Amino acid sequence: MLSAPKVSMLRLQATPTCNLNCAYCYIPENVRRQTGTMSTEVLETTLNRLINEDLLDDRIAISWHGAEPLAAGLGWYQDAFARVAKILGDKTVVAHVFQTNGVLINDDWCRFLKRHHAQIGVSMDGSEEQNAARVNWAGRPAFQSALRGIDRLNRHGIPWALLSVVTHATMCDPQAFIRFVRSTGCATPGLQGRGNQ
Repeated sequence: MLSAPKVSMLRLQATPTCNLNCAYCYIPENVRRQTGTMSTEVLETTLNRLINEDLLDDRIAISWHGAEPLAAGLGWYQDAFARVAKILGDKTVVAHVFQTNGVLINDDWCRFLKRHHAQIGVSMDGSEEQNAARVNWAGRPAFQSALRGIDRLNRHGIPWALLSVVTHATMCDPQAFIRFVRSTGCATPGLQGRGNQ
């Protein structure tokens, strides 16, 4: 009899909130405008269920994703990471992974990422023109704010992955996109397609 597959990746959404209003976002606007964070009860119940049902692999990546994970706040993650360590500490090796738009990254976040050996990916779509779909709720471009975030990561020596949505603007000037990627200092570039862009 085959054994049940084990969970090696757990994707969690700490908050529905997003500080950006990207033109192609698949999460409805009314959801991204909500505030609040995942309760500690939901987090602990999820982890304990994996343990109780013997679903944990010996290594697990917890991916903090969806909306803007950093909008949950550093204090929320300090508590969440402590709870994860307490529940899973002697049962599996945990790697935390963030996927962010980069706007909220500051020195405190960088120190937190380094202390916990957390991985991080930043979503940007290329040059300033190619990144035009990424705007804040007032309609202002997020490009320069995101660049400041990745500059912080680079200054702290944190390897980071770039995730770019390939749009019509990307394909109109692929050389500009390549120049942008080379200029960022990212450790790993990644591409994601999006229909009708």
